[in-house]
Amino acid sequence: LPSSVVAQIPNASTITLRMLLNHTSGLPDCAENDFEKLMLANPTRSWSLPEYLHRSSSRPLMHQPGKHWSYSNTNYLLLGEVLSFATGLPWRQLVADRVFAPAGMRSSVLPSVGMVACTDCARGYERVGDQTIDTTVLDPSMLGAAGGGAWMTTTADQTRFVKALFEGRLFKSRESLEQMLAFLPASSPDEGWTGYGLGVMRFDVGGVTYWGHLGGTAGFTAYMLYQPETGIAISGAINIRGDLGALMRPVLETLQRLPRKQS
Repeated sequence: LPSSVVAQIPNASTITLRMLLNHTSGLPDCAENDFEKLMLANPTRSWSLPEYLHRSSSRPLMHQPGKHWSYSNTNYLLLGEVLSFATGLPWRQLVADRVFAPAGMRSSVLPSVGMVACTDCARGYERVGDQTIDTTVLDPSMLGAAGGGAWMTTTADQTRFVKALFEGRLFKSRESLEQMLAFLPASSPDEGWTGYGLGVMRFDVGGVTYWGHLGGTAGFTAYMLYQPETGIAISGAINIRGDLGALMRPVLETLQRLPRKQS
């Protein structure tokens, strides 16, 4: 990264790309504290990298680099900058060319900063006190490459993505996928995930393992999962932030009753 960016990152000399990918950098999450309040007060506001880095660096480190696991959106903001600086291309273009196109994700777009229109999208809502606020018109700069408001897609494209990813069709080398699936202990019992790799969560529900990711922000909650034993990919979304465990578990329990592949 440019020295102007590196100077704003505590412990930059000892943080590796792997630490950013598996959330062991120790960098504070720029989306903590009052970020949600600021976002909801002005959804169309464009956020800059210096603003995010200032928010992160103004908080105490969560731990020393490589010592523990702790989820931080700051990690993926920086990874987006690494992609752009290393290649000379915007990270949005790289994702569209190297992920969306080969995976056949024709309904997925990464709108540029300032492009807030979304005429065909499901509306997203946030509860603030006694009010429900429409957050659909959100600037794509919101958390940038960390995905807070950057990706407009469909559940069908989400399943296309996880199948292409975990079947190895997005990599030149099988070793890349194997690196992604090197899981560290990290868990959320209510949501069933038990480990974190390089951008990938591992879920263990009822003795069945799934790979994928879940999350919620800015009026939406979503998940996408792949079951390696059967090759089944599933995804789901709701247009309000809610209980992901309640959203996912009935689906996973149904999948457990499906016949397994024969050896």
